[in-house]
Amino acid sequence: MTESPKMNSALSADPLEVGGVVTEYHGRTLVRHFGDPAAEYVAATEAAAVFDRSHRARLTVSGRSPGQMLTGLLTGRIPKTPASDGSVTSGTGTYHAVLTAKGKMISDLWAYRLGNEEKEVYLLDVPVAGLSGLREHLKRFLPPRLATVSDVSTETAAISVVGPDSMLMLGRLALGLRVDPGSLATADEGAWFCSGVPDSGSGFALDGIMVVRTEEVWPNAWTVYGPADAVRALWRALAAQGIKLSGLGVWTTLR
Repeated sequence: MTESPKMNSALSADPLEVGGVVTEYHGRTLVRHFGDPAAEYVAATEAAAVFDRSHRARLTVSGRSPGQMLTGLLTGRIPKTPASDGSVTSGTGTYHAVLTAKGKMISDLWAYRLGNEEKEVYLLDVPVAGLSGLREHLKRFLPPRLATVSDVSTETAAISVVGPDSMLMLGRLALGLRVDPGSLATADEGAWFCSGVPDSGSGFALDGIMVVRTEEVWPNAWTVYGPADAVRALWRALAAQGIKLSGLGVWTTLR
């Protein structure tokens, strides 16, 4: 298995500018902490903290029949078509494993169906440790005439906002209060919202950023995906509102 290519987060310059202490993980640069891990933990458990999650890989799968092709490679059912009322798009992501023919684990991942009824696009959120093996597996078993894989990790970014105040902050800053707070409060893991409409002409397939409920860490947590510039702007807006910038050490503790 080949090593994953060295790549920094699309947000890496911002954390370093404000004193992030970094470490290397599978060729990615991650922030361990911002000088006071104890304060980061308090913020994440009592208010809100924001974490850069862009070191994970993001792939899109599109083409004539990407869903049908992925069905044969992912465990479980793939996600359904998202719904849209013109101002808000919502859907539910699904968690999967990817296995060899003998049942050996290649990687786990989260899958989100973007696009619309006419054009299927799937976003795959993949841990970097499993990326090389997954790429090889998809290259071997996905016929290019039916499904094409694109790595959008460099042009997109991901952050997670964790804590009791996370839902309120994201509802205001990321979704512009277009989503009913009750929908956010009762959202199950994998439920996602986007203050935009499906855009079949976009490589990321969404006009805006998507906010996803995650239970990877405790307490309340949401992950935001989107074009790098949009996520970077949100990162800065959250920091300007006093949301605590936090690193890998606290994230690991909260898992």
